[in-house]
Amino acid sequence: LRPVIILPESFVQLEEGIQRAVICHELFHVKRRDWLWNTVDELVRTLFWFHPAFHWLMGRIQLTREQVVDERVVHLLGSRKTYLHSLVEIAKRTTHAFSLPAPLFLEECQLRNRVRLLLQLPGRKRSKLITALSLVSCFGLLGVAGWWSLSAFPLTRPPVARPQQVEPAVEDRKPVSVEGHVMARKLLYRDDPEYPPVAKVAGVEGVVVLRVLIDRSGAMQEAEVVWGHPALRNAALEALKSWRWESIKVDGEAVPATTTVAFDFVLKPGAREPRFGLWIDASGNLWDGERELDVELIVQRAKDFGNVVMIRPGPDVPRTLLMDMVEHLKQSGIDHVFVPGTVPEEF
Repeated sequence: LRPVIILPESFVQLEEGIQRAVICHELFHVKRRDWLWNTVDELVRTLFWFHPAFHWLMGRIQLTREQVVDERVVHLLGSRKTYLHSLVEIAKRTTHAFSLPAPLFLEECQLRNRVRLLLQLPGRKRSKLITALSLVSCFGLLGVAGWWSLSAFPLTRPPVARPQQVEPAVEDRKPVSVEGHVMARKLLYRDDPEYPPVAKVAGVEGVVVLRVLIDRSGAMQEAEVVWGHPALRNAALEALKSWRWESIKVDGEAVPATTTVAFDFVLKPGAREPRFGLWIDASGNLWDGERELDVELIVQRAKDFGNVVMIRPGPDVPRTLLMDMVEHLKQSGIDHVFVPGTVPEEF
C-alpha cells in the first residue's frame, strides 16, 4: 500500500543523468500502480504453474509493462541516448547475491528487447484493432486448450462396475504357477531397482529372489522375498511394484498367477563407496588398523560414511560378545552395522 524503491549502495556512484533516469522509471511504475499488477501476475502464475504457456505469457506481459514505462521516461527526459546508457550501465552492475520481494529495474533476459524497442523509429505502434484481435485469439486458444486438457485427463475416476454375486467369481480361482522364464516373455514393462546407498557403502552384492502373485490384469498383487541380502530386499520389492505382465488365461479367462523373479545386484567398477571398516578382538575392543577406537569416536567418524560401520571379528571372538557390541553401536546412533560372514550380515 505504500510503495518503496530499493536502491543499491553503488547507486550514488552513478552519473546524475543515469540516477535521474532510473528514479524516473521507478516513479512511473509507482504512479501506474504496477506493484498491484505484479502481485496479480504472481497469483495467476501460482494457480497455473504447471502450464508452460503461462510462464511465457507472464514474461511477455512484464516485458511489455517495462517497455511502456521506458517510452514514457524517454519522452519525459527528452534524451534517448542517456536512457540507453543507463540501461547498459545498470546491466553491468546487476548482481544476484540475494533476492528481494520486488521486481527488478532490469532483468537480463529483457535487456535486448527493451533496447531494440527504444532504437526503433517513433510512431510505429500496433493498432487497437490488431491488439484486440490478438487478445481474443489468445484467450480463445487458452479456453480450447483447457477444455481439451480436462477432457483428456479427467479429474475423477470412472465408476467401477461391481460383479454380480450370482455369477461365478474368477478371483476365487487358485492362482496358477508359471515358471519364471515363461513370465519373462510375457513381461510388458519393468523397472530396474536402484542400488541402495547403504549396500554400496557396505559393498553388498548378490541375488534377491521373490515370489510374486500377479492379478488378472497383469499387475503385481503381492510379493515376498524367498532369498536375498537384507540390505537389498526393499529395493527389489519397490522396483517390482511397477512391473506389468500379459494376463494369464485358462480356457479363455484371465486368472491370477504366481511366479518367481530374481534381481542380480552387482556393483559396477568404481561404484563402491568408501566404507568405515573395523575389527573386534576377543576382549570386545574395536580397532581401526593398529589403533583402538572408543564408541564415541566411531560414531563421529561414521557420519562421513553414511552412518554405516563394517566389523570383522577376529579369531576366537564369541558370538555373544559380537552381538553385544553390535547392539551397543546401534544404541549409540549407528544406523547400519555389517558383520561379514554372519547370518544375517546386517544388524
